[in-house]
Amino acid sequence: MSGSVSARILNGTSGLDAYLAGTRWENTQGNSMIQHEDKIVVRSSFSRIVADSSTFGLAFYTRLFERAPDIRPLFEDDITQQAAKLVSMLGLIVGSLDHMGHLAPVLVSLGRSHDAYGAKPEHYDMLVEAFADTLNDQFGFDATSAESTAWRNVLGTVGRIMSDVVPDSETQRR
Repeated sequence: MSGSVSARILNGTSGLDAYLAGTRWENTQGNSMIQHEDKIVVRSSFSRIVADSSTFGLAFYTRLFERAPDIRPLFEDDITQQAAKLVSMLGLIVGSLDHMGHLAPVLVSLGRSHDAYGAKPEHYDMLVEAFADTLNDQFGFDATSAESTAWRNVLGTVGRIMSDVVPDSETQRR
């Protein structure tokens, strides 16, 4: 831990504040990253995803692999568990919309693990597009709908946090 981060913790700044301070995500504790309207729309539409989560999750991965067949080898053959993990993570994201700063360390860690598996920043963009396609396929939310736009904004923010990490191997070399 750097000296400045240690000093912030010793001076009573929370560990999360210290962790995020000096990073581009230090402002994620506020509501500025995700618009209030997007939060409302995402929360209300998430209930539809949860109602048939296994179908949604499997449909999402089908769409993702159609868009990016080169990433299919990064996943297990049976995608059922991965689909369940996706919906679980979406629940965590939806539950943290008002406190993205609290979720940032989890997303950074998840980004590092995805990096270790071979995920690239452009894969996050493909994920957002595949998610929007799945919303349309499953619920009829076309690309211009409020639901599609809100989810794109939220998942775009999540993807930027996850893809904007220094891999552990680079950190260790410094």
